[in-house]
Amino acid sequence: MTTSIALPIVHRAGFICHHIPPAALAGRSVSQADWNRLFSRSLEEVIELYRPACLVFDGSFPYVGLRRVLRRYRRRIERVWVKRGLNKAAAKGEKGGIYASRFDKVIFPQEVSARVDVAADDDAALFAVNPIYLLGREELLERAHARRMLSLDAERPFAYVQLGAGNINEVEDLQGQVIRALKRRGFLVVVARSPISLQSSGPTGADRVIMDYPNSRYYEAFDVAVMAGGYNSVCEAVAYGVPTIFIPNVSTGSDDQLKRVNQVRREGYYEVMTTYDDKRFTSLVDRVMTAERSPGGYGLACENGAEQAAALVARFSRGEEHMIEARRVK
Repeated sequence: MTTSIALPIVHRAGFICHHIPPAALAGRSVSQADWNRLFSRSLEEVIELYRPACLVFDGSFPYVGLRRVLRRYRRRIERVWVKRGLNKAAAKGEKGGIYASRFDKVIFPQEVSARVDVAADDDAALFAVNPIYLLGREELLERAHARRMLSLDAERPFAYVQLGAGNINEVEDLQGQVIRALKRRGFLVVVARSPISLQSSGPTGADRVIMDYPNSRYYEAFDVAVMAGGYNSVCEAVAYGVPTIFIPNVSTGSDDQLKRVNQVRREGYYEVMTTYDDKRFTSLVDRVMTAERSPGGYGLACENGAEQAAALVARFSRGEEHMIEARRVK
């Protein structure tokens, strides 16, 4: 069940999925209170229809409509929160611990470069898992195949640009500067447009625009990438060893993208730019292109946290907590 407009992706993957329009798209005539009532009623109907053993919430903070359902089903269903831990200090201090107590279990996907400090909560069992990402290295398209799929000259260097959906901050001007600089440097540029973007799509100046999922299957085609600092982008760039310049979005409400990208910056083939400067950007491109890289990338020589999280949820649902092998946070 999702509020995301990327619903077709879920159906395409073969899952039954229920959709509730997000509050941001419900219109001004729909108050927050009305939307939360709609959400809680809809979620209760889905639970009564499927009778699941476990409800798993993946999000920054559980909103009012969800908290109502959590209370109602407190003893009838296992309640699990998949919660990334790298929040900005203000957001973490205000709500994190309070809301964690509404769940029976909390699963924390770790960052790729540093263990997140997770405060234990008396009312919730906390479990840390490895970084979560979608595709294994063996699922990526081979370099020549990926370039053929993108229909670009295989003899030229390729650059991949993904600076976010643009729903929180405007990215078009920055994207244009990045594309022009890369093309001057001789790259063919592929821009990834997010399937959850609410912005209208105009000319980009790129050689190719793709709106696919998952874009990571094409990563072997690229010599360099320029990305924002979201969890998925950083995990995938590091997992697949893509030389990347990160331009973090510092306008997010809770996700600390700047801290995340600075944690991977110490590796020579990941660089960070917080304020765009043409000359410095070109210098960073040259630096990541020439940096010595270890085979298979950095930091994810471990089991995918998605496998660990799935095993945890299955065991929670069966009441087999004694079998859990993931590290429990003390």
